[in-house]
Amino acid sequence: MERYCHEVKVLDICYSAETAIQSIKEHEPQILFLDIEMPYMNGFELLEKLGNINFKLIFTTSYDQYAIKAIRFSALDYLLKPVEREELKKAVQKAVQQNKHPLPQQLDILLQKLRNPTIPINKIAIPTMEGFQLLAAESIISCESESNYTHLFLKGKRKITPPVI
Repeated sequence: MERYCHEVKVLDICYSAETAIQSIKEHEPQILFLDIEMPYMNGFELLEKLGNINFKLIFTTSYDQYAIKAIRFSALDYLLKPVEREELKKAVQKAVQQNKHPLPQQLDILLQKLRNPTIPINKIAIPTMEGFQLLAAESIISCESESNYTHLFLKGKRKITPPVI
């Protein structure tokens, strides 16, 4: 991290979820790099125990089967181990460029989904230059691709074109 992402100051490295919870409460990090599979408690359970999440979240894991779950849970990024230098730099830049914390509604959806995984998610987090915008899934009429962009056409004749990330 210190070698390739000079804008990041490592506050702590934790080897268990229990010590991570204490460290997060003590240091109040702006970005948390979180593994998913850990002894005794996984990363999703750790997030649920924290309750108040006021940091950007980047999952780092060896297991690609959690990618969709992490995206549904509004993680800023998802890096597979071994983490590639350029992917790490991009994830950190994405976190640095966002000038505000995750939306409270986004975190509520995450915690609701963790507590009751059978409840379907009815909102979609759309990236913007300022963070994420939550859209009700039923408000999306269609999507249209154009080169590297996807245009979302919404009810009320609105159109959103999220930036390429």
